[in-house]
Amino acid sequence: MNHTAINRTEKTWNPKHCFVGAEPLLEQLGVVNLCGIDWLIAGAESGCPGRPFDVAWAEDLQRHCAKQGTTCFAKQLGTKAILDGKPLIILNGNGRHNGHAGDPSQWPKQLAGLRLRQSTAAVA
Repeated sequence: MNHTAINRTEKTWNPKHCFVGAEPLLEQLGVVNLCGIDWLIAGAESGCPGRPFDVAWAEDLQRHCAKQGTTCFAKQLGTKAILDGKPLIILNGNGRHNGHAGDPSQWPKQLAGLRLRQSTAAVA
């Protein structure tokens, strides 16, 4: 890796928005420092086989974002979502298991906080 090029880029690059993609989110991240981060995208792994995703992990990140003034976007719950220690099955419009689970209108009402999908427009 060319560290000189990376350092030069870091010094000259001045994006309008900085974001972090926490997907697939595979574990609880704990306390995170979001200083300088405008937008955090959190989501589970979709498709087969997909690894487990505890919704509490995304809820925790959302709380950290709110405390630190970072916009949070919960992208999808994925193939193997877990809610309150139990598998969370999201069905699509045909009544089949939705392995992506990216439509918040199909999520349980208790996940209303994650349904709020914020974009960078919220921080513009």
